[in-house]
Amino acid sequence: GMALCAALGPAAARTPPDCAALAADVGRAAGLPEGLLPTISLVEAGKRWPDGSVKGWPWAINHAGKGMYFDTRAEALAYVRKAVAGGARNIDLGCMQINLRWHGEAFDTVEQMIDPAFNIPYAARFLSDLYRRHGSWEEAVKHYHSANPEFNIAYLERVRRNWPGAETALASAGAPQADGLLLA
Repeated sequence: GMALCAALGPAAARTPPDCAALAADVGRAAGLPEGLLPTISLVEAGKRWPDGSVKGWPWAINHAGKGMYFDTRAEALAYVRKAVAGGARNIDLGCMQINLRWHGEAFDTVEQMIDPAFNIPYAARFLSDLYRRHGSWEEAVKHYHSANPEFNIAYLERVRRNWPGAETALASAGAPQADGLLLA
């Protein structure tokens, strides 16, 4: 047994958090339509994983429209800290690409902001708020991306294209659960 553990140790440590699996769990607990949160992660931070699948990457950063995928959390955070020190605020972080300028104050640190355990539940809360504000999941998805129809209509279509069972999920989805379920 010891040799096997030693062999698995380093590789396991390098395996990044699985945005899709975590988002599916959080989305379910939050009462979001089935598959919505993992699909938004894919559309926002999609990258081909070592196993060949394409899904959100936890160490994805978008800085003023330029998307970057870092191998490790440490590398992503080093980039973000340097950019922020230089005055940058238009930076999207993590599985759900949460924007520092618009949502940074909801987090204690950028370390917390990029952490899937905070990043994903925050996105679920934000989508739930948007649903309550705009009255439908389609509108919530559009506004997750932008309030501007020039951008958000195409975004909703992209989410739908990448979302298996979108029609069924949207048709059967009700209002989101109370926020209490999402507190980390």
